Amino acid sequence: MREVSCGSWHSDRVALIGDAVHAVHPISGMGGSLALGDARVLAQELATGDPPGALAEFERRRRPAAKRVQREARFEAATMFVESSTLRRLRDGVVEHTPLFDWFLRRGTRES
Repeated sequence: MREVSCGSWHSDRVALIGDAVHAVHPISGMGGSLALGDARVLAQELATGDPPGALAEFERRRRPAAKRVQREARFEAATMFVESSTLRRLRDGVVEHTPLFDWFLRRGTRES
């Protein structure tokens, strides 16, 4: 799976949103959510009536969320798709015998 990350999300009067600018590993299940967030923020910024400034502000507001989701998806994929049987047993033991998995679930629910 490939991750997409663009240096700039806009040029002139064109802005990219969603997977076109910040695709994440499907394991996160966040691609559609990020795209909808992009659309909402882009509409808010365009409503200001300053298209060049609106596109720059859209990118400034949304880039941190996209980076966070990409970082978390990389971690989730690296954790879930471990090839080493020893590392899989270690991962499974950590999940089974610590509250780590529950912590991740609660954290994800709070941020939604």
